[in-house]
Amino acid sequence: MTVTPLRPGDPPRPLPSNTDVEQQLLGTIFCDNAAYRMVSAFLRPEHFDSAVHARIYEAIGKLAESGRPANPVTLKNLFERDSGLIEVGGARYLVHLATSAVTTLNSYDYGRRLVDLAQRRALIRVALDVIEDAHDFTPDDDAAAQIERAKEQLSKIRSVADADREFDLALLSAANGWSEKCRSRCSCSGRSSAQRAGF
Repeated sequence: MTVTPLRPGDPPRPLPSNTDVEQQLLGTIFCDNAAYRMVSAFLRPEHFDSAVHARIYEAIGKLAESGRPANPVTLKNLFERDSGLIEVGGARYLVHLATSAVTTLNSYDYGRRLVDLAQRRALIRVALDVIEDAHDFTPDDDAAAQIERAKEQLSKIRSVADADREFDLALLSAANGWSEKCRSRCSCSGRSSAQRAGF
């Protein structure tokens, strides 16, 4: 999605997003499902800009919360008919995500970055709504009412940012032990599992 420029002649600006961070975080979770527990308290599917990545993350959560492993093999059947995934390479895209993994220790920061980007997109949408409303002169919607509505929308965005402040940061220190193992597991077991699954 792009935003219409405010000044004539300016090129449209894309909404803030980072596909690499989304891919690397999902790949890290594939590699070490403990990474999901580091972000699940605050990162939600709607924080992903990519609809495909959002569905993958949601599926990971359902598997993880039921005690089942989440990786390209266990997700293959869930997504082999997903039209969005087919467009980016089908089930093999799940393997590509696994090869994008970073260390587990980075998961928390990557998750926070995705939340920040999602909040920035929300801010832009609110700003655009404010501009549209300000140009719309209706008797029952004066400037004061529009200001209050904008404040409510901004408050909702802020509440998302504040809701997870009690997240247990002790998980970060525990991640030190996992991070050294993450890439080696992805580089060997990830490929062999994919081969066994027929990727």
